Amino acid sequence: MNTKEIYFAAGCFWGAQKYFILIRGVLDTEVGFANGTIPSPTYEQVYTDTTGYAETVKVVYDTDVLGLEPLIRLFIKAIDPFSVNQQGNDVGTRYRTGIYYTDQAEKPVIQEVMSNIESELGQKTAIEILPLKNYYPAEEYHQDYLDKNPNGYCHITPNLFKFAKTANREFTPDRITELKPNEVFVFGSNLEGMHGGGAAYIAMEKFGAIWGQGVGMQGQCYAIPTMQGGVDTIKPYVDEFITFAKAHPELKFYVTRIGCGIAGFTDEEIAPLFKDALNVDNIVLPKSFVKIID
Repeated sequence: MNTKEIYFAAGCFWGAQKYFILIRGVLDTEVGFANGTIPSPTYEQVYTDTTGYAETVKVVYDTDVLGLEPLIRLFIKAIDPFSVNQQGNDVGTRYRTGIYYTDQAEKPVIQEVMSNIESELGQKTAIEILPLKNYYPAEEYHQDYLDKNPNGYCHITPNLFKFAKTANREFTPDRITELKPNEVFVFGSNLEGMHGGGAAYIAMEKFGAIWGQGVGMQGQCYAIPTMQGGVDTIKPYVDEFITFAKAHPELKFYVTRIGCGIAGFTDEEIAPLFKDALNVDNIVLPKSFVKIID
């Protein structure tokens, strides 16, 4: 894992923090005050708009999962990039928008990304791009504020929170040739456990599927039978799998296009069976399934 940090001023930091932490690849967030003129400011001091500080979210992210450009583009989605010193109903210089970096090498990258975004938008934004001069964490009651106060005011809408959770969604790769120790290959099988073809053969050859076992966890894979009848006969096994995955958050399950090979079903028939898996954090679905059910 390779981690970096970047600081975003996105208006009121309560909603901005909740938005960023929902994005896959963001490891940690903290709200605070950036680029002001006095040491160790309090929220009350910053609120006066006389200290030069901007309400800011510190974002720590995994660069192997989330690049700087897509992170900046997700930041743009959460704000009005043209508004000066205002986001939603919040007005004042403390609510200005900005990107503050700690690595000088990131400056040209940020500038290029923003230049491309402004070309796409057709006008220059009001977002300042500056090195981080100083930063102080806000008081504890501001941290994860909307989790503590779900009805608190936020200029970021619920739809944007939903968007953040899916914007950098991971999909099951078309081909899986190796797994990490905590990862599980989910494949379509038959009740007899005759793993002679398709994904079932791969499961047996590479990931420990057991000949003669057609259902459930085996080795580093999980079998869902798909050849015993219609779609309605598959659903109980999918439901059982989802329950199993929820009970094992330490594992990550990669669902293949079960039933869409030798069994002869289509994505449109199988995908709806996984509707309840969409928001299970440790279940990864094929892109073709997600397009249908999300």
